[in-house]
Amino acid sequence: MLLTIRNLNTPCKIFNVKMDVTTFPTGNVGSFRSSDYLLNQIWEISKHTVRMCAQDTIIDCPAYEQALWTGDSYNISLMNYYTFGNYDLVKRCLRLISKSVYRSPLPESHVPSGWQNVLTAWSILWMMACREYYRYTGDLEFIKEVYPELKLTVQRFQDFINKDGLFEISAWNMLDWAPMDTEQAIVTHQNALLVDALRQTAYIASILGENEDEVAFLAFSDQLKQAINLYLWDDEENVFVDSIHGDGTPSKIRSVQTNLMIYLTDCADGERKNVIREYLVNPPQGFVQIKSP
Repeated sequence: MLLTIRNLNTPCKIFNVKMDVTTFPTGNVGSFRSSDYLLNQIWEISKHTVRMCAQDTIIDCPAYEQALWTGDSYNISLMNYYTFGNYDLVKRCLRLISKSVYRSPLPESHVPSGWQNVLTAWSILWMMACREYYRYTGDLEFIKEVYPELKLTVQRFQDFINKDGLFEISAWNMLDWAPMDTEQAIVTHQNALLVDALRQTAYIASILGENEDEVAFLAFSDQLKQAINLYLWDDEENVFVDSIHGDGTPSKIRSVQTNLMIYLTDCADGERKNVIREYLVNPPQGFVQIKSP
């Protein structure tokens, strides 16, 4: 709370100040306790933060934007499963995001909103969030409900595959608030995230008995992984580049973030995975470091 009193010409006595805090109704489902006082305090602070971000949707922050950002909600949802188990709230968010695909080429960066914006990695994280929701809830009926939008999103991504088999789009291609080279149309971390999202969506297709879709999504994923290793790996420096510029030249920027995404999505072929693992443990000088927590 911030209380401001202006144009005060005489003494002011404050007898009582009250603030009503409203959040999504919930119980303390998850608990944590250890012999480490600091860890216990971190848990309490973090749980409080997640609760403050649970309103009529999952919001990115309780004081500033108070918006349902698609990528932010992915992270907060995972924390919410363990702390409060507010599955209905997560489902509401996933449903809202899914409908934005009928207004924009891909699921939008935040909804509902008058700003018709695509932040590409956030669109991909929505696909992953649907898989995570099923992992934690087993809610097959909702997966059936949202599957048409998931399939449509895969088809929309296919429309942005270029002649080299890479995903290419002019949008807000940000990943981290750091000086990465992502203001390009072909961005490595997005290609890698899409590979994994296609695998996750193929799994959803399999549990719904959509076998032809499962095969098609996995084939799409495999082809994209091959293109990543063919065009986004620098043989001379043994590293995955951040992007490819409009003139076809590879980016000169090397980042922990890009190689981390390649590693986490299992997109590196053969020995390359061991090479980039070392970069993550001991980043070479000149690599862009991770800025966001």
